[in-house]
Amino acid sequence: MDVYISGKISGKTQQEAEADFGKYAEIIQAAGHTPVNPMKNGLPFDAPWEDHMERDLEMLRASDAICLLPDWVESCGAKIELHQALEIRMPVLNDSNLRLYLEQANHQGVQQEDSRSKILRNIERSYKMQQGTIKDPSQKHNL
Repeated sequence: MDVYISGKISGKTQQEAEADFGKYAEIIQAAGHTPVNPMKNGLPFDAPWEDHMERDLEMLRASDAICLLPDWVESCGAKIELHQALEIRMPVLNDSNLRLYLEQANHQGVQQEDSRSKILRNIERSYKMQQGTIKDPSQKHNL
């Protein structure tokens, strides 16, 4: 499974951004999946933001899930990427569910649509609870 990593890059040094994205790339790879790292999009670090976004969105659309770094809320680009991921019903991962999702993907075979749909519902429920749109797990039927 290809997991796109999304987070703040602008305002960081190249070394800081590479370290942040690299940490999550290692977690994803250690779980047997393929990290899709926008820091390795083939463009120079100082290329125009618009060029990076165009390339990064192409990489995102070719991925199976998106993983949000803790600082994603500080990034216009990450917000655009999240919006795109939600539009195409891509699983949204973060610190609280990344390892669990990757383990479930390995165990259940996410390639099967029924397993993937179940996991996606769980991830969406978790995300909505974190965002405050669902305050109580008993309200999960309102998704």
